[in-house]
Amino acid sequence: MDLESKARKTEQVIIKVIRTLIDKDYKHYQMDSIVVKRGLERLKILYPYDFADDRITDYVVYQIYRYRDLIKGRQKGWGMSWCFSENAVQKFKAQFIAEDGKSGMNYYIDQWLHDGDLDRQMLTDMLADLSEHRLAKYIFLQSEELTKKRFLNTETGLMMCVCNTTGWSPLSPTCQVCKNVDECKVYTKKSYPELYRIRIEKTKN
Repeated sequence: MDLESKARKTEQVIIKVIRTLIDKDYKHYQMDSIVVKRGLERLKILYPYDFADDRITDYVVYQIYRYRDLIKGRQKGWGMSWCFSENAVQKFKAQFIAEDGKSGMNYYIDQWLHDGDLDRQMLTDMLADLSEHRLAKYIFLQSEELTKKRFLNTETGLMMCVCNTTGWSPLSPTCQVCKNVDECKVYTKKSYPELYRIRIEKTKN
């Protein structure tokens, strides 16, 4: 995935964390993706041979945690650029990469994320290209079609589907003609939140 696409996904992770844990009405701006891209270029220098998605997640949650009070107070002038400045990158390096760094802060960050039912793996999954996602092979399961067709467009069929399949899929021919799709989406999102998210993302491609 090119850096510009990764920046857009990183921006969505930031928005997700802020709106979940700090300010549900947080607004982002059109220039944010450019700011994030420049920041990732700075961060990449720290990991020239291992710039994986989990590195981005670790960096992002640290910066948001560090600025959480300012974001909550809607500090005038605060923006994503604060998280990706050269100073911010150096603070991350000093905290977690330097020999005298104190990585113990991760415990408190993880507890904070848990308060919003978030975790690092969930956020890292949001950064993945769909073709590389660990759940990509489950976006559409041909093996579920027979079950989905049974009692199609009936209450019985809906209950059978949600109990015996992974639920709604945008690539399922049966789902495309099912009249219970909206209700099924609710079940799918509740039972398989990450799979539901990447299925929704698939509809945008």
